[in-house]
Amino acid sequence: MKNTEELHAIILAAGKGTRMKSDLPKVLHTLKGTELILYVIDTTINAGIRNIYIVVGFRHDLVKRSVESWLDKHPDKNNLNVKFILQTEQLGTGHAVLMCKNELKDRPGYSMILLGDVPLIKPGSIKDALHVALSKNIDCMVLSMKLENPAGYGRILRNLEESVMAIREEKDASNDEKSIKEVNTGTFIFNNQKLWGALDKVRTANSQKEYYLTDVLEIMVKSNDKIDSWVAGDSNEFQGVNSVDQLKNLEAVLG
Repeated sequence: MKNTEELHAIILAAGKGTRMKSDLPKVLHTLKGTELILYVIDTTINAGIRNIYIVVGFRHDLVKRSVESWLDKHPDKNNLNVKFILQTEQLGTGHAVLMCKNELKDRPGYSMILLGDVPLIKPGSIKDALHVALSKNIDCMVLSMKLENPAGYGRILRNLEESVMAIREEKDASNDEKSIKEVNTGTFIFNNQKLWGALDKVRTANSQKEYYLTDVLEIMVKSNDKIDSWVAGDSNEFQGVNSVDQLKNLEAVLG
């Protein structure tokens, strides 16, 4: 793996999580007594990434306080570079990542995008995906999984050669596209120099009128950038939390 100075993690943690029926930011809901976002940060550190940018928004003061308190007790805290990036308006995942542009646009290496409400991803999975992306000089690596019931997830669109061509969010998908079982986990690895130019081209021509990070993939395909996917062996690692029921499901997975 490359020098850890050339690896960056962007953790998206700005959302309110209205379906959680709580005034707490979604990432501060607890799983087995630990806030969701702390699982993600811990996994990122254990995977060898030391530069971590956390995009915060709704009640960002609470998220920052919780993370800083946890980091203050971390045995490796002096070797970590953790910064909070404020997203004042929640205009989509692409917009959230774009908030980090000033911090990262001149940095070499790779940026990994992670979701603050996907707590069970393992360090080994991050390491494996990074190894493939770096060894093959991939410009955009999407981490995907296959689900018997893919409802709610963006579908992975492939061409006849099985190359990844695009990700279609469910609300914008045709009936044929909705039948696809390979879905986007929301976790990506990007060549850091390629990411920001592509993000600048993302527009809001979708049902949500938001800046989708997933649109970056199609833009990079048109630029002949090198795209690949890493398919998760265990989809439980990438189950997110959007509701109280989903949180209970993860509690059951952990046992």
